[in-house]
Amino acid sequence: MQPRFLVRAAIALGATTMIVLLVLSAYRPVDAAAVLTAGKADLKSAGALTFGPDGVLFVGDSIGGAIVALDTNDKTPVKTAAVNVQGLDQKIAGLVGVMPDQILINDVAVNPISKNV
Repeated sequence: MQPRFLVRAAIALGATTMIVLLVLSAYRPVDAAAVLTAGKADLKSAGALTFGPDGVLFVGDSIGGAIVALDTNDKTPVKTAAVNVQGLDQKIAGLVGVMPDQILINDVAVNPISKNV
């Protein structure tokens, strides 16, 4: 009785292993930037930021209730880079034509590939 159980268990384990190996061999990583569609991001309020694979920036829109993926096309690898955020609020305010006290920086993210902020 026990040898028959061991044979069945070995066959079941072998079949399970074969199925797992077959499924894993079919897995192909997806280029995150390749599946994005071109268009204008309709952000109501940019909140939390994080970088995903292939330099894709994910932006949380807390007012719009959405997460937007932006292809930064920033994929040149760099080992280290100096980061200078001094006066960042003034630079951003100048770009949008307001005073620095009229903007609020919720989050800053660093691209892990290029080290750009």
